[in-house]
Amino acid sequence: MVNNINKICLAVLLIFSFLPACSEEEEPVKISVIGTGGNFEGHYKVDGGRTVTFSGENIGYSQYEYEVEIDELDYIEVTAIKSTPSQTLEIKIYKDDVKVKSAQLSSNYQDSDDEFVTMLELDYEYGEEEDDESSTE
Repeated sequence: MVNNINKICLAVLLIFSFLPACSEEEEPVKISVIGTGGNFEGHYKVDGGRTVTFSGENIGYSQYEYEVEIDELDYIEVTAIKSTPSQTLEIKIYKDDVKVKSAQLSSNYQDSDDEFVTMLELDYEYGEEEDDESSTE
């Protein structure tokens, strides 16, 4: 009888020890693009798949925003293009409602050839912020 109880306890422990590994799901990733001073257009590509285009939605006086939540991804490339050099543009990536990566383009920014830059790009690999945290310790 004791031997059967030990077997049952061992089986229960094994089952529960595997549950956390099975239930580990990726958190959705939210992409937010914000433009001030005018609208913008852009596109993103998840895991090398099809290109999805977007444009900003007016959320107030001269402020535009585009947001999308993506349930599963390994890698994403986001590009946004402002309509005029005087705009500001920002791309933010959130995981579990925490900003994990961002890029900004200020108004009237010029490159080394004195050309106005109107395109902002940001790439994100799922979990790269965890790698960054572990490398600083």
